[in-house]
Amino acid sequence: MRLEIEYRGRKNTVFTVRDVAGRAPAMEFLERLKRTDAHSQRALLRRYTSYGDYGPSMNVAFSRPIKGHGNLFEFKSHQGDRLLYFMLPGGDIALASGFHKGAPPAPEFERAARYREAVLKQDKGKGLP
Repeated sequence: MRLEIEYRGRKNTVFTVRDVAGRAPAMEFLERLKRTDAHSQRALLRRYTSYGDYGPSMNVAFSRPIKGHGNLFEFKSHQGDRLLYFMLPGGDIALASGFHKGAPPAPEFERAARYREAVLKQDKGKGLP
């Protein structure tokens, strides 16, 4: 697993998680969304760039923790799309994956949790990028 800078905001940096095969599920989800629902894709881009510039949103209509999944959160669009992320030391975040609300979220939650564990385990004592 490796982190790649997706957006460097005024306050925080937003990273994308790349797996061992070099895939970035969160960015692949956003690319598919761009073709199928550009409005929803732009809304999710605004959510994470706003986080980078201003920090966490207090509005649960836009961003909220996933209950029962520890340090896992989601950015939400009004169209039902979700972008999963987790917190990194220092307030930065890492985008892990995404899904549409109608799809079963459990596999995406599990993937995001695996990415979180791998990134944080790999980082122990080294400091993030």
